[in-house]
Amino acid sequence: MDNYNLATYQELQRRLKERQEQISIGQSLIDGKLVCKELGIKYIPCEFSKNEMALVDAMYRQEKCKICNKHGIDCKNCFYVKVDEQAGKYFISYSNCERWKNYKQQEKINRLMEQSNVGKLFEGKTFNNFKILPATENAYNDCLDFCTNYIPKCRGLRLHGRYGCGKTHLAAAILNNLLKQNIPSMMIVTANLFDCIKQGFNDKEKALIATELVNKAKQVDVLILDDFGAEKDRDNSGKLKMVGSWERENLFLLINTRYENNLTTIITTNYNMQELFELFGERIMSRIAEMTKPVGMKGAENYRIRLAQAV
Repeated sequence: MDNYNLATYQELQRRLKERQEQISIGQSLIDGKLVCKELGIKYIPCEFSKNEMALVDAMYRQEKCKICNKHGIDCKNCFYVKVDEQAGKYFISYSNCERWKNYKQQEKINRLMEQSNVGKLFEGKTFNNFKILPATENAYNDCLDFCTNYIPKCRGLRLHGRYGCGKTHLAAAILNNLLKQNIPSMMIVTANLFDCIKQGFNDKEKALIATELVNKAKQVDVLILDDFGAEKDRDNSGKLKMVGSWERENLFLLINTRYENNLTTIITTNYNMQELFELFGERIMSRIAEMTKPVGMKGAENYRIRLAQAV
């Protein structure tokens, strides 16, 4: 328990003792049933009397958390009070604010992204500076709705369309929007993730960074994989070459971990679903099909060229 939490705990103990003295002479005016209802615990009269002040304080703190508008570093000295009831007794615990935990987690993700030299391209891309065209309007709305209505562990998106149609910009806009909501998120070009892992084969320091990066990708609330399958070519007959076994196995471990934990995953790709099955096989793509909602950008012109011509 840090100094802040210790001081608060000591203050709670002092107030609890003072309240117990009031209770002993019949001065309690607290509605115990109402307090317990707000905390989501069973009302036990004798236990409530013993812990009345701490329970009331916990109720007020939980209500304060619901309307708090602090973010990031401002949450450093905030903490959350949790109350459980087991075997007829109340157990009160104190933990760091969830927003502070998310801030620290995102800070670590950003450090890893910087160390691994991936992800800087996505800075500055927002919904406000995305140029909406007739062929991209529906995709824009779907992505914006995803952010507006985001809930943890919701189904992700699969943005698909031709090269340069604005998929990466929309995906990065999702990333930056979620970060403003204090939701731990990361976005990586799929080929860069593989390169980061390979760089660690003969470099222990890079291997540690790659391992930590992959572990975060497996655990982060929202993961965006950009240019999914873009590194592959076609053979002489025009058929797509299947992704190598090493890439497929590493990708499966990542996707399957997120699939089993119901974590939100978003991909951008130049390929349709049939082509993705050719590239990655059923084991990976059957999971991605279930994890993501298709968002097509068919018919969109080259977004990058359009932007360059507008300058």
